Amino acid sequence: MIQSEGELKKVTFFYTPLGAGVFIPDPQRFKEQFVRSTKELAEDFKLPYRKNLYCSSELKENLGPRKATPFCDKLIQSASESISTVYISYVVRPPATYPYT
Repeated sequence: MIQSEGELKKVTFFYTPLGAGVFIPDPQRFKEQFVRSTKELAEDFKLPYRKNLYCSSELKENLGPRKATPFCDKLIQSASESISTVYISYVVRPPATYPYT
Protein backbone atom coordinates (compact mmCIF):
# COMPACT_ATOMS: atom_id res chain seq x y z
CA MET A 1 0.00 0.00 0.00
CA ILE A 2 1.14 3.53 -0.71
CA GLN A 3 -0.37 6.81 0.34
CA SER A 4 -0.99 9.36 -2.39
CA GLU A 5 -2.78 12.65 -1.78
CA GLY A 6 -4.29 11.32 1.45
CA GLU A 7 -5.58 8.09 -0.12
CA LEU A 8 -4.21 4.61 0.35
CA LYS A 9 -3.77 2.87 -2.98
CA LYS A 10 -2.93 -0.73 -3.72
CA VAL A 11 0.23 -1.16 -5.77
CA THR A 12 0.71 -4.34 -7.77
CA PHE A 13 4.14 -5.92 -8.02
CA PHE A 14 5.50 -9.36 -8.64
CA TYR A 15 6.37 -11.35 -5.55
CA THR A 16 9.88 -12.79 -5.74
CA PRO A 17 11.11 -14.66 -2.66
CA LEU A 18 14.87 -15.01 -2.64
CA GLY A 19 16.94 -17.59 -0.82
CA ALA A 20 20.69 -17.77 -0.39
CA GLY A 21 22.92 -20.35 1.20
CA VAL A 22 26.58 -21.27 1.33
CA PHE A 23 28.58 -24.46 1.68
CA ILE A 24 31.44 -24.15 4.16
CA PRO A 25 33.81 -27.16 4.11
CA ASP A 26 35.53 -26.25 7.39
CA PRO A 27 32.97 -24.58 9.67
CA GLN A 28 35.43 -24.07 12.53
CA ARG A 29 37.90 -22.24 10.29
CA PHE A 30 35.07 -20.09 8.91
CA LYS A 31 33.81 -19.25 12.42
CA GLU A 32 37.28 -18.25 13.62
CA GLN A 33 37.90 -16.05 10.56
CA PHE A 34 34.44 -14.48 10.77
CA VAL A 35 34.76 -13.63 14.48
CA ARG A 36 38.30 -12.29 14.07
CA SER A 37 37.29 -10.13 11.09
CA THR A 38 34.16 -8.86 12.83
CA LYS A 39 36.17 -7.74 15.85
CA GLU A 40 38.81 -6.05 13.68
CA LEU A 41 36.17 -4.27 11.60
CA ALA A 42 34.25 -3.17 14.70
CA GLU A 43 37.44 -1.55 15.95
CA ASP A 44 38.32 -0.04 12.54
CA PHE A 45 34.81 1.38 12.11
CA LYS A 46 34.67 2.51 15.76
CA LEU A 47 31.49 0.70 16.69
CA PRO A 48 30.38 1.63 20.22
CA TYR A 49 30.27 -1.98 21.41
CA ARG A 50 31.97 -5.19 20.34
CA LYS A 51 30.30 -8.50 19.62
CA ASN A 52 30.77 -11.44 17.26
CA LEU A 53 27.74 -10.80 15.05
CA TYR A 54 25.90 -7.63 14.02
CA CYS A 55 22.58 -7.48 12.22
CA SER A 56 22.17 -5.05 9.35
CA SER A 57 19.87 -2.77 11.34
CA GLU A 58 22.50 -2.41 14.09
CA LEU A 59 25.16 -1.53 11.54
CA LYS A 60 22.92 1.01 9.80
CA GLU A 61 21.92 2.54 13.14
CA ASN A 62 25.47 2.80 14.48
CA LEU A 63 27.40 3.50 11.27
CA GLY A 64 24.82 4.85 8.84
CA PRO A 65 24.23 3.24 5.44
CA ARG A 66 27.34 4.78 3.84
CA LYS A 67 29.64 2.97 6.30
CA ALA A 68 27.51 -0.13 6.96
CA THR A 69 27.87 -1.27 3.34
CA PRO A 70 31.72 -1.20 3.33
CA PHE A 71 31.71 -2.96 6.73
CA CYS A 72 29.64 -5.82 5.28
CA ASP A 73 31.66 -5.92 2.07
CA LYS A 74 34.95 -6.23 3.96
CA LEU A 75 33.50 -8.90 6.24
CA ILE A 76 32.29 -10.96 3.27
CA GLN A 77 35.66 -10.57 1.51
CA SER A 78 37.53 -11.78 4.58
CA ALA A 79 35.30 -14.84 5.02
CA SER A 80 34.93 -15.72 1.33
CA GLU A 81 38.00 -17.94 1.18
CA SER A 82 36.28 -20.30 3.63
CA ILE A 83 33.18 -20.63 1.41
CA SER A 84 33.33 -23.12 -1.45
CA THR A 85 29.85 -22.76 -2.98
CA VAL A 86 27.06 -20.19 -2.94
CA TYR A 87 23.48 -21.25 -3.66
CA ILE A 88 20.86 -18.75 -4.81
CA SER A 89 17.22 -19.65 -5.39
CA TYR A 90 14.26 -17.55 -6.35
CA VAL A 91 10.82 -17.81 -7.84
CA VAL A 92 8.78 -15.12 -9.58
CA ARG A 93 5.08 -15.24 -8.82
CA PRO A 94 2.48 -12.94 -10.33
CA PRO A 95 0.42 -10.97 -7.80
CA ALA A 96 -2.70 -13.06 -8.43
CA THR A 97 -1.01 -16.12 -6.88
CA TYR A 98 0.19 -14.33 -3.75
CA PRO A 99 -2.28 -13.27 -1.07
CA TYR A 100 -2.13 -9.53 -0.51
CA THR A 101 -2.48 -8.52 3.16
